[in-house]
Amino acid sequence: MPINLNLYPDNWNEIALSIKQAANWTCEWCGRPCRPPGISQKQTEQWLRDNYPEWLSHLYKVVEDDEHGTIRITKPQRFTLTTAHLDHHLFLYL
Repeated sequence: MPINLNLYPDNWNEIALSIKQAANWTCEWCGRPCRPPGISQKQTEQWLRDNYPEWLSHLYKVVEDDEHGTIRITKPQRFTLTTAHLDHHLFLYL
């Protein structure tokens, strides 16, 4: 679902940046890293390796093939959290 910027305050980018910085660029719910500005898609693997090695496996799908052995298939993604956990507090209402 695309973001409707009309629903956000004019300074939303500054608000979002300060929140992400305060959370050390990780989701406070699941710990998934959010790639900060300045890290390109090509740099993401090294950035994860240096900072969040436990998340490296999320960049690839590993396939075992009888002919070629183990194959890593890149799963392109931005590694950015936007509305990742809309159900954070769902359990409060059940």
